[in-house]
Amino acid sequence: MEIVIIILVCSLAVEAITEILTKASIFSGLQAWAKPGESFLQKAFSCPYCLSVWVAFFVFTPICISYTWNPAILIVGIFVTHRLANFEHHLFELLFWKALELKERNE
Repeated sequence: MEIVIIILVCSLAVEAITEILTKASIFSGLQAWAKPGESFLQKAFSCPYCLSVWVAFFVFTPICISYTWNPAILIVGIFVTHRLANFEHHLFELLFWKALELKERNE
C-alpha cells in the first residue's frame, strides 16, 4: 500500500514539474531553445507527454531505490507515475476550462 501512495505523490510532482518546465515564463529561454529540433533534449522538451516520462524517471527512481531495489517495481512505477501524471494533467485542464466557462457565464 505504501508504494501506491508513493506513486500517487510522485505523479503529482511529475505533472507539476512537467507543466512548469514546458509553460512557466521562468523557463522561457529553455522553451525557446527547445523548439522542435533534432537533439534528444529538444525533442523531449518540445513534447510535454514525452518529457513527463523522463521527469517520472528522475523523480521516481531515487525514491524507489531508497524504498526497495526491485527492477520490476522501478520500471512499472516509472510508467504508472508517467500515465497518472498525464491523467492528472488532463483532469486539471478540464477543471480549469470548466471553471473558466462558469466564470464567463456569471459575468
